[in-house]
Amino acid sequence: MQNQNTGFNLEVTKVRPWFADKLERMAEIIAQSEQQATNKGASGELALSAFIKDLDKEIGRLKNGKFRFLIIGDFNRGKSTILNAFFEKSLLPMGVTATTAIPTFVKYGKQEKVVVHKKDGKEESLNFEQYKKKYTLNSKEVKNKIKNVFKSVGGWLNPLDHAEFYCPIEVLSRGVEFIDTAGLNHTEEENQKTFSYIQECHAILFVLAADQQFTQQEQDYLKRLLGIKKEIENSENQSQFEQGESAVPQSRNTKQVRPIFYLINKWENVGEDGTEEIHEIFIDKF
Repeated sequence: MQNQNTGFNLEVTKVRPWFADKLERMAEIIAQSEQQATNKGASGELALSAFIKDLDKEIGRLKNGKFRFLIIGDFNRGKSTILNAFFEKSLLPMGVTATTAIPTFVKYGKQEKVVVHKKDGKEESLNFEQYKKKYTLNSKEVKNKIKNVFKSVGGWLNPLDHAEFYCPIEVLSRGVEFIDTAGLNHTEEENQKTFSYIQECHAILFVLAADQQFTQQEQDYLKRLLGIKKEIENSENQSQFEQGESAVPQSRNTKQVRPIFYLINKWENVGEDGTEEIHEIFIDKF
């Protein structure tokens, strides 16, 4: 049974299909005009076939496109808990200690399942409970493997690439996806993997904790993240500008920018009297 998820509704998922329908109607009108121009007594084709083809391509992208959120934050900031609250469902593993071990792509699927992708190309399909036992950092099975076999968290992580969670949640069926990452600075390889996902996302959610006000590690990581994000967007915009030289003039001024939303979690761990003071601390550090 699908979770209708009335508590979490993204406006972008409504706008995209609406805009696609309007473009589709426009394409139909242009195609009719092109056809009429070839009829007997008309002046000839309007040479709009290439434009119609490009329009059809954009319509397809709008209808079938994805909108991805990249979730970033240090260990035990409640990233997975926040997503579970959005979904109104205990989908992602949670714990009082670090839980998420590898990047997790949350996608729509008709049936609940997890697919773990390994660096050697192999895949492992599991149900949610099996995944929690085999691939979360607070699992007893995983802790024993790290201690007795791999000798380090990095050694255990090394063969793993990422996981895909499939779930029949309504908002996911409209093309919204989430990338839930592990903590900051776990290993440099994991950092690079997280940074590589910037190019695949449309918006970033950086999760902080009210009871640990923007630590130095978070500040250093954020500066690095913003620098890499800027490099990617500058490169994309330069490429778009070069392509736009021969395209529609208005398209040359469109810039690719991924907004970052800062979410301060765990307010329940601080007293109400300190709320305003903590908020000011975050603002000052930003």
